Amino acid sequence: MAGLPHVIDIRDDLERAREASDEDVSEELAAVEERVEAYSDRSRDREGLLDDIDNELLRLEERADGIAEERLRAARNRIHLLRDSLSTAADGVTVLESKVRRADAGASFDEDVRDEQTEFWLTLVNSAEPRTVGVELAFYAEDGDEVGRVSGGDVSIDADEQKTVTVVAEVPDGTDYYVARVADADELTG
Repeated sequence: MAGLPHVIDIRDDLERAREASDEDVSEELAAVEERVEAYSDRSRDREGLLDDIDNELLRLEERADGIAEERLRAARNRIHLLRDSLSTAADGVTVLESKVRRADAGASFDEDVRDEQTEFWLTLVNSAEPRTVGVELAFYAEDGDEVGRVSGGDVSIDADEQKTVTVVAEVPDGTDYYVARVADADELTG
């Protein structure tokens, strides 16, 4: 899904919850999947969509048990990771898209890279004044625990500019998800 941050492409968790559920939750999960897909539409109220997704997953999680409950909780954790990232983002600058590839892979992109040098291609969009922002990647285990963080350095971006930046990092062992974020350069831990 273009424009959808990898961390909230929760279709894998939803499918596993669907398979493990004792009751038919296909219709409710399909509605969640539609909201997740709608998140890539920048004209939508993204915060409202995250609220809707989180609330529906919570309702389903309260009805579920076992593996289905675990998968729904994991999906909610991923939504919370994205929210945390967005709460410190630079006003007006967002990560529109991210792609991942092995550092020596040439032109092919592969989302399943761990324990090796990896290139993260991040497309940034600035709808505010010209500014310098810091780029950061945070890596998380499936349970939401952070397993690493890498600074991608500072990037100058003009008003109404779209810019692709590359961050080269080794993906830490135990990484299941990552979040790419931009913030005012002095606000990052990097």
